[in-house]
Amino acid sequence: MIKIEDLPILYKREVGAYQFNCIRNSPVIRSLHEAVDNGTDKCLVLEWMDSDLWSLRHQRRSPSNALPKVVAKSVLRALTAFADMDGQGTAVHTDINPNNILVSGADSASPIVKLADLGGLIRSGRCFDERIQGLAIRAPEVWMGKPVTPACDVWSVGVSLAHFLATKTLFGPSGLTFQILSKSPETSKAAWSIGNLFQLVGLFPWDKDSQYAEEFELAKSLVTGGLIGTKSLEDELSVMKVPKDCVEFICHLLTWDPDERPTAEQALRHPWLQDVA
Repeated sequence: MIKIEDLPILYKREVGAYQFNCIRNSPVIRSLHEAVDNGTDKCLVLEWMDSDLWSLRHQRRSPSNALPKVVAKSVLRALTAFADMDGQGTAVHTDINPNNILVSGADSASPIVKLADLGGLIRSGRCFDERIQGLAIRAPEVWMGKPVTPACDVWSVGVSLAHFLATKTLFGPSGLTFQILSKSPETSKAAWSIGNLFQLVGLFPWDKDSQYAEEFELAKSLVTGGLIGTKSLEDELSVMKVPKDCVEFICHLLTWDPDERPTAEQALRHPWLQDVA
């Protein structure tokens, strides 16, 4: 696959990421074959994979199909590669979503799954003027304006699995059909996204003095007013007949408190993953 330089800063980050042995040698991160720079044009020659996970969401599979477990185990293993960065500290991917999870042999007994798109890779603990992570995959602590840590990536793995198995987007501004009166489109989207969070994983506390407190207050009003139609995560996934142990695993990843959320290493020890290589 050829990837051209579109956004220079992201391109530079991705090229830089592949300089680390922990990434270059990982079997669960898409390989870089060559970085081409002729002085005028730049591109990356990357490992070919059959499909991304999102493109596979409507394909019928038996409940015993290995793909969801292989996806979870492979992406969590990829996160462990960012834990030390060859002795230079911890990094965070920041953009784990079904479009960046690549799959080959999806219907085989042993699918191959790899994490892609390292352009958003940043050092753990950083804060930004604008919150990062897309609206649909944004962790609760990022919504609150707290620093980005590896826990944010674990959250995004849970969201990605939930969206794939639900065959639709559940988190983010999904279902937003109107703009909140006297509020900007950005505030409306944020409040609706947080409201979906509350519906899916339950209400959780937030800092009333935060610069983002208004979004949380609006979100709570949307939920208590019955304006958001999203059900609990368990109910949304039960419609698709997702096995209960799989749902429990996803809910485990989607623990709202980052201090209570499992690390990638802890999640890999979950019983649901123990029968897949």
